[in-house]
Amino acid sequence: EDVAGFVICGSEKVDETGETHYEIHRKGQNMSKDLAQKYADRFTKLATLARGVARDLDPQNELLYLRIKAKKQEVLIAPKYQQETNDIKYHIVSLQNIQQGGQA
Repeated sequence: EDVAGFVICGSEKVDETGETHYEIHRKGQNMSKDLAQKYADRFTKLATLARGVARDLDPQNELLYLRIKAKKQEVLIAPKYQQETNDIKYHIVSLQNIQQGGQA
C-alpha cells in the first residue's frame, strides 16, 4: 500500500469567519494546504467523536487509533495524548492508497 499523504494537526483555531479549524503542523509534500486542512478538520473531529464513544462505553478506554477503509483509500488517525492531563496534544492522519488486484 502506498502512502498518499499525511497530516499532523494540533489545536483548534477559529478563523475570521468564525469557523473552527485545526492547526497544521506538517503535511505531505504532495498534498495541497487546502486538502490538508480539509482532512485535518474532518478526521480530527471524527476521531474526537470516536474517543467519546469509546469512553462512554468504558471510562477507562482510550482511543489509540481509528482506521477507516474505503474502496480506494484507507485513512488511519492516531491521537497523541499529553501524559499529565490525558488531553489530545495532536493527531496524525495518514492516507494510504489501496492496491487494486489480488491483494486483500
